[in-house]
Amino acid sequence: MMRLSHLAFFGLLTLAIASCGAQRSLRQADEAYHLALQTAEQLRPRLQALNLQKNSLNVQGRALFPDEIEFIREVESIEESYRLWEAGEKKAASGKDSPAPAGPKALYRHQKEWLAAIRHIRERVDAQAGRFR
Repeated sequence: MMRLSHLAFFGLLTLAIASCGAQRSLRQADEAYHLALQTAEQLRPRLQALNLQKNSLNVQGRALFPDEIEFIREVESIEESYRLWEAGEKKAASGKDSPAPAGPKALYRHQKEWLAAIRHIRERVDAQAGRFR
């Protein structure tokens, strides 16, 4: 009888430990998600400023210098990366065509990758900001 109660206790203890790990992973995934959204929100006006710089170079009515052409291409590439990141966000929010990651750890890995992607876009914006004024 004592042995059965020990087995039940260890089973419950294992379940409790696993549950704590899952809760931690879910909390971390939630933090990464909100940090990614906050980063994207802060990035939007900076992307708009780069777009304005790009457009002002495009309408000058003269041949562009090689560094101006490079700037325009990089801004267009950044804008495309951001559009793809944002489309992934909307697709995930709607639940269409994107299977949810299986389990708390997989969700956390997914959100970390998503956060890393928007941070990489931010680094690219930082590298271009203020090049042409």
